[in-house]
Amino acid sequence: MPPLPDRGELSPRERQVLDFIAAGLTHAQAARRLGISQHTVDTHVKRIRSKLGVGNKADMVRLALAR
Repeated sequence: MPPLPDRGELSPRERQVLDFIAAGLTHAQAARRLGISQHTVDTHVKRIRSKLGVGNKADMVRLALAR
């Protein structure tokens, strides 16, 4: 696995979304907890994956848990 990217490049909201997803919440559950739409969570997840350079959500969660 490549070295971990700096989590500091994520926005505060992206960090919140990543933490919820890594904790096992669905996009809908994360959206309800954050008071935002599921579509917005989907968009955050896409941006997080892009910033972290991972191809799927499982790799994104692995990186989050490795920190």
